[in-house]
Amino acid sequence: MDPRRKERIFVLGGGYVGKELAARLTSLGYEVTVGVFSETSRRVLEGHGFSVVHGDAAEGSFWLKLNGAYDAVFHCASSQRGGPEAYRRIFLLATRWAQEVLPSSRLILFSSTSVYGQTDGSWVTEESPVCPQTETGQILEEAEKMVLAGNGVVLRVAGIYGPGRTVLLTRLLESPAEIPGDPQRYVNQVHREDVVSAALLALKLDPSIYNVVDDQPVRLREYYHWLCEQLGIPQPIFRPDNRPSKRGRTHKRVSNAKLKALGWELRYPSFREGLEPELVMARDRIQNTMSKENSNAGNN
Repeated sequence: MDPRRKERIFVLGGGYVGKELAARLTSLGYEVTVGVFSETSRRVLEGHGFSVVHGDAAEGSFWLKLNGAYDAVFHCASSQRGGPEAYRRIFLLATRWAQEVLPSSRLILFSSTSVYGQTDGSWVTEESPVCPQTETGQILEEAEKMVLAGNGVVLRVAGIYGPGRTVLLTRLLESPAEIPGDPQRYVNQVHREDVVSAALLALKLDPSIYNVVDDQPVRLREYYHWLCEQLGIPQPIFRPDNRPSKRGRTHKRVSNAKLKALGWELRYPSFREGLEPELVMARDRIQNTMSKENSNAGNN
């Protein structure tokens, strides 16, 4: 490669992770193009220092209009909360087109730890058997096999949280008295910033599977106990969660030892460090709610 040429990176998906990854790559001197589905998304991402194209990545025409070759392709697009058909299009068809049109590019797929279907609370590593509980999980597993067959990298990412995205905390704030779920179940999470750092490391890793998760799987009860202590609110009660789950409900502890042994350093080793900025806003929200309630009580 010409040492004067910038390495070119294509990021499929400009959402919560993709936008942040593209910005970080750009700041490091890479020439970055981001692919998004809609014209609206394209306009939102314009002006951030990277190029943006839009279209349906499940169609060959999307890939054929890309300009030139890319050193690496990050596939971090989501299904937009869709079902199996949406998964097939974005994870199978888009992956197949990426491999066909850009065969010399290193392909890095963002998969999910949901492909591990264990329900016994055991530790799982990249060597553990996968047993997806749902059709969408099975599609992810199939996409992984495609990427690995092409000497790509698979990142099995745990539940992502970070600025503006704290699903479990938001659930507590919206329904502080009652939480759906098994309090003994382990949840596995990772901060968005650490996902991005793992993705950057993946540019130099051997083709393989790598778990992207923080150091501390935590039981749901322990997680909410800590949150309530930090926020100064009563502990919730837990009730059975009967809502449909697109990727199934598991009970396992996902190990990150493989990736850490290769140099991955977590900025947020656990949810305790990662949630601190969000807790500041949560405390303000609770205080404002209490002030309004006290004011209304005084007017009665």
